[in-house]
Amino acid sequence: MRGGMPRRKRVSANAAAWQVPAGAPTAETGTWVAGPGADLFEAIRREFGGIPCIAEDLGMITSNVVALRDRFELPGMRVMQFGLDGNPENPHLPHTCSNHTVACTGTHDNNTARGWFEALPG
Repeated sequence: MRGGMPRRKRVSANAAAWQVPAGAPTAETGTWVAGPGADLFEAIRREFGGIPCIAEDLGMITSNVVALRDRFELPGMRVMQFGLDGNPENPHLPHTCSNHTVACTGTHDNNTARGWFEALPG
């Protein structure tokens, strides 16, 4: 496996997810539904003896998502490009990351580090 361990995309969906009925013209008719919570992680731990993955804890993360991540000792993610908003306490800056964090320059949702740098003004 490339990179060492898989990333669990949208770990927040283990706590709750926005469910939209099939065929709905927009997501406005959706509702929040409970996710599998700890049950999924317990099953993975039983099957594999551990949970070798990174929790993608990006975006609006609630306390129950943090509790799941911490309970199962999943490293979170920090994205250096997200930290460049001028806030010295931004959680994506290197000096604010915890020891149990995987830091990367970007994700599939933003430009490469080179592309970002080349797009800077001046």
